[in-house]
Amino acid sequence: MASLYRDIQKIDGVKVGANVVLAPFTSFKIGGAAELFVQPLTISGLERLLELLVKKSEPYKVLGCGTNLLIDDNGLGVVISLDCLKETPQILTRLSDFTYLIQVGAGMKLQSLLAWALKHSFVGLEPLAGIPASVGGAVFMNAGANQISMQDIVEEILVVGPGGSQWLSAKDMGFGYRTSGLSRDSIVAKAKLRLKKGNASESLKRIKQIMKKRRSSQPLTKANAGCIFKNPQNISAGALIEQCGLKGVRIGEAEVSPVHANFIVNLGRATTIQVLELMDLIQTEVKQQANINLEPEIHIWTERA
Repeated sequence: MASLYRDIQKIDGVKVGANVVLAPFTSFKIGGAAELFVQPLTISGLERLLELLVKKSEPYKVLGCGTNLLIDDNGLGVVISLDCLKETPQILTRLSDFTYLIQVGAGMKLQSLLAWALKHSFVGLEPLAGIPASVGGAVFMNAGANQISMQDIVEEILVVGPGGSQWLSAKDMGFGYRTSGLSRDSIVAKAKLRLKKGNASESLKRIKQIMKKRRSSQPLTKANAGCIFKNPQNISAGALIEQCGLKGVRIGEAEVSPVHANFIVNLGRATTIQVLELMDLIQTEVKQQANINLEPEIHIWTERA
């Protein structure tokens, strides 16, 4: 990695660090070190970085806000962080009487975008309040809540891959439940979103109501990665897990939350293996008791990249 480190250092618009512990960059607070932790500062820097990694056949992982993610305690190889691509939202054009096209950098946190929207009297994002994701990560996994997901507001995205950058229309993407259809090698760098002008005070009122419900129904005070499993058709994964009597079950420092059964919380020193074993226990019990296969919603990085 020493040679690759030196090559990356030569790229303008990129920062690189060696042996950077990843746990602090995740909401789960679990994960070993990245041999190389790379932060593109510009789109052109990201393009040159990917060109180099592909040329050297070096695999990589892409890190957004570090939510919805479980990282191997043994660490990874090259990790690209998009945290610095936080382009301030721009109003590009007016699409209709009340609808505008907004462009935003992928590294911006969804909650920061929500605050910006409130300030400028744009509404419609309220159902996404409390989702701890970056814009890019939210688009990539088609994050959503309260009957809305990113596919409902995305117009276009700028995707950077080994072959360069291109704008993709939402119509050309394979949006589905918790997926955008993008390949794992694609990196969302920017997004154009459709937002509507509206009443900011009413929007704020709804946000407060949603956050009050989240605080009462989710373990927001403990480290977690959000919902662990996707909801099967016509039933919530949390309800299934609770019905199987698994609330509060622990393996080491990993616990099925007593507040919401589809959350696994880190009680302090949970390991990747403990979380994976607890997930396997949940899947086994739900399969045996309800004959339903639970599919993970979180991304699991357990192979050395």
